[in-house]
Amino acid sequence: MGGVVVAGCAVHDGSGGLSAAALARTVARDALRDAGLDAGRLTAAFIGTADSGGAEGPTAVGARVGLRSLDTGRETSRDAFGHPLAEHAAASGTEALHMACHAIRLEADDAVLCVGVDTAATRPWPDPAVVHRRALQARRVLGRLSASPNDLACVVVKNHRHGAERGLAQTISAEQVLASEALDWPLTRSMLAGTGAGAAAIVLTSSAAASRGAARPTVLASTVAAGDGDAVSSAAARAYREAGLGPEDTDCAEVHDVTAAVELDAYDRLGWVTGGPVAELVTSGFTALGGVLPVNPSGGLLSLGERPASAAIAQVASLALQLRGDGRRVQVPGARTALAYSCGRTGRAAGELVTITLLAR
Repeated sequence: MGGVVVAGCAVHDGSGGLSAAALARTVARDALRDAGLDAGRLTAAFIGTADSGGAEGPTAVGARVGLRSLDTGRETSRDAFGHPLAEHAAASGTEALHMACHAIRLEADDAVLCVGVDTAATRPWPDPAVVHRRALQARRVLGRLSASPNDLACVVVKNHRHGAERGLAQTISAEQVLASEALDWPLTRSMLAGTGAGAAAIVLTSSAAASRGAARPTVLASTVAAGDGDAVSSAAARAYREAGLGPEDTDCAEVHDVTAAVELDAYDRLGWVTGGPVAELVTSGFTALGGVLPVNPSGGLLSLGERPASAAIAQVASLALQLRGDGRRVQVPGARTALAYSCGRTGRAAGELVTITLLAR
């Protein structure tokens, strides 16, 4: 199998009221420019759109339109790349990212564009059924980890501080988190990610096709598992084994934090706890910028909003920038290895789809 290089990346915060087509076109062009590649070099594209159901929805159509406007130098009635685009519902960014990585690894393609697009949600938030499901999960996490709502508040405070460093969120205190609207115990409104909009793109190439220039991060492992919390442990164990690394080798991470409890649970599932209460990792500053293992330096979903289609791709883009030393105000000094953990509901019996991606420079 061939090596996978993150040749280029781009993230858009969704501001400006851009359409799905404009968002897809913008991040795709920026990622290609970052990679130093022409669109004509691409051999495939994978799109995450988060449209519900099996039919192609409006976001998927818009993303297609946006990518078709790229100048590939080709005439084709299928799409801009001469390959069918892969669109997914629900856990779309997670699936698109994993499929793109393995298209390169299996040498089916040597230059792939992976794009995720989330437009502003029109549905009411928070959905009571979703809140209840996530509250039940949070209760199980608190019981299993002997944690408290105050520990969840510390996760929210950390991620908002990181988002504020990037100018994309406002800081919040633990007292404010606990005092925000009670939704379903133990969750308050601030402990649950709101809806978000945005887009992200990465260009993956084979090692042989990588442009000659500045070194780019490589994908050491990309694993997928379906199911409940045990799926995270399973996918992580396989990723560590595939990469030849251990949990202790992680320098920074972006993890799924649709609720503060999900992030806290991840600390244990990903093998970062070597003794003592799990919550100490956040209350001690271990997982904050300036700590031993900064988690969600981007701000995560808790400060940026839930983006089912683009979040997983944005995670990898953000970590690639970290490994390149381009993290700016949230740069983790000396970062050499990074982990991305994303998760999304599939709408199938398996429930949730988990992806673990390990990167290195």
